[in-house]
Amino acid sequence: EVLAGTKDGCDEDYLPIGDWGIARTCETCSFSRLSISSQAHGQTSQVFRDDGTYQPGPSTDFNAFDLTGEQGVTRASIVYGDKAVQIRDWRIRQVDSNHLSVTNENGNVSRIYRSDGNVYGNSGGFGGYIIDDLGKPTCAYLTSSFLQIGDWRFGEITSHLSVTHKDGQTAMIYRHDGTIHPGPHTDYNAWTLIDEEVLAGTKEGCEKSGDFLQIGDWRLARTCETCSFSRLSISSQAHGQTSQVFRDDGTYQPGPSTDFNAFDLTGEQGVTRASIVYGDKAVQIRDWRIRQVHPKLLSVTNENGNVSRIYRSDGTVHDNIKEWSGYINEDLGEPTCAYLTSKFLQLGDWRFGEIGGHLSVTHKDGLTAMIYRHDGTIHSGPRTDYNAWTLVDDEVLAGTK
Repeated sequence: EVLAGTKDGCDEDYLPIGDWGIARTCETCSFSRLSISSQAHGQTSQVFRDDGTYQPGPSTDFNAFDLTGEQGVTRASIVYGDKAVQIRDWRIRQVDSNHLSVTNENGNVSRIYRSDGNVYGNSGGFGGYIIDDLGKPTCAYLTSSFLQIGDWRFGEITSHLSVTHKDGQTAMIYRHDGTIHPGPHTDYNAWTLIDEEVLAGTKEGCEKSGDFLQIGDWRLARTCETCSFSRLSISSQAHGQTSQVFRDDGTYQPGPSTDFNAFDLTGEQGVTRASIVYGDKAVQIRDWRIRQVHPKLLSVTNENGNVSRIYRSDGTVHDNIKEWSGYINEDLGEPTCAYLTSKFLQLGDWRFGEIGGHLSVTHKDGLTAMIYRHDGTIHSGPRTDYNAWTLVDDEVLAGTK
């Protein structure tokens, strides 16, 4: 309790992530330690030591919420850098697009998280101090529910703390009972957490492309952060037109329209923060899923269960039929046949592809169920023209074949 004066302007000695804390602990110990602890049960799930080893939980010592004992949290300035954060003599850093490491300043690496969901021990080649300079703060920031370091997040989900790469693999789950559960996992995905106010660090340098799906001149994006309905928009850049807006009540707004545009990065009705996560013949855009629910059916579903669009392999389109919801199976699944190229998005047997400036939705059997024209109009099937399966397979930009 503050009896006089103010705590405002004082730096935190640890990283608070929901009910969790990441902190340097035990000032008097012979080893420098970095602890990951939960407050609710007073458990420490993991303690990294400067000799490159770690102590797994459950344990009640070296706790990041112990402000009184010799083994508790120490003074430790928090400094953000280039896809990195430094806690006194410890760094958590994205060392390349696939690896995040926890390193002491002596060079020992106590933990390496890999984008395929695996974890590793002391490998100096992935040390966070190989480049001594911490760098200008870039895409390293803290919100109330997660810490983002480049393509990685430490996030609190249902009172546990998970470490997840943006491609969808969770490499570690720290449970509030103090146990640890290494990956690969596709559940407890910290990229499903809503982006919030930045408490420390900066979002600058984070790829904006992570907020939408870009297909040639087209974008699929969640739009309008302040609206009463959650919306998913399909928009063209060439003419600034929105062809279709799906709403979370299971309805849609057809174009042409210039509002709720996926290329509007400034207005209140424009694109919102929305992590893109690939799954089993599916892609999730924050609270929306586009998923092949059956070899002949592709649906656009909000997490509340309402289905705003169903594309069928016979070239017809249908509205809110909840049996074809992309959330009937809540687990997004391991990324499988769900990927983006510069010209198309493929989800199982379906493609959204740009052809002649328009965006078509086509089943592999040859029928196009919808054409979104760059003038903002929509043209439903069945059709055999504007077949997205005639597009040449290209470099995978995100997801997996």
